[in-house]
Amino acid sequence: MIFRLSLLLGALLLVGFSEPKPATKAFDPMEAAQQGRALVVEILSQRPAQNLTNTGVLKIRDGQGRRIEIAVDFVLSVTESNWWAVYSTRVPTKEHYAAVTIVHSESGPNHYTIPNVSRPPNDTNDILRLSGNQIFGSFAGSDFFMADLGIEFFYWPEQKLLKSELRKSRLCRVLESINPQPAPGAYSRVVSWIDDESLGIIHAEAYDFQNKLLKEFDAKKIKKVKGEWQLEEMEISNVQTGSRTQIEFNFDAKQFNEKSSGE
Repeated sequence: MIFRLSLLLGALLLVGFSEPKPATKAFDPMEAAQQGRALVVEILSQRPAQNLTNTGVLKIRDGQGRRIEIAVDFVLSVTESNWWAVYSTRVPTKEHYAAVTIVHSESGPNHYTIPNVSRPPNDTNDILRLSGNQIFGSFAGSDFFMADLGIEFFYWPEQKLLKSELRKSRLCRVLESINPQPAPGAYSRVVSWIDDESLGIIHAEAYDFQNKLLKEFDAKKIKKVKGEWQLEEMEISNVQTGSRTQIEFNFDAKQFNEKSSGE
């Protein structure tokens, strides 16, 4: 059985529990580049089918063991040409990254904007557009970057399919995404284990600009909602600082837009 879910950025994180297939050999360099790009194109061609709103909580534990919980609202709006994912906290703050809007399209890169909360008196812009390595800023003080919420690494030009192997009893294609312009604070590359059948990420490892392992991503809990398995909890760990963030979704509060869903 395969479960499908909308996760963060309107992308799909899918995990399955059917019997695994035999593992296959690694790919040669030319085939790796061709199949890596083809896989990413296939993944990015998927898009949310309907609007939704949801609530959740960020559970943050820093490197010293201190813990904090932050309520989060999530809104997904789907149009004919793109879809918008909005993440915002319900805690008063002057931090820029307590709310972020990510606009996705099938034909171009993501666009990230944040509220212009510290604008000078003569600045009439309500929002600021993030560019370059600004998207590697923390969302609400968590271990999630804005770039993580947008799965930005799928939009990098260099994608390599390294091999196929089993992970969590699933046959996965191991994809390496390489940042063409890594800088301090940004990722240099991300390695993802992508379920061969569902095309969903079941594990990922992100490396810093010096090519040292920085973060690990894993799905932790699932829940059946309206006949489909949905992600209920995801965890990201910073192996360099010892910090960890879990995001838990409240599916009892999830509401689908009636006009969009056709119900």
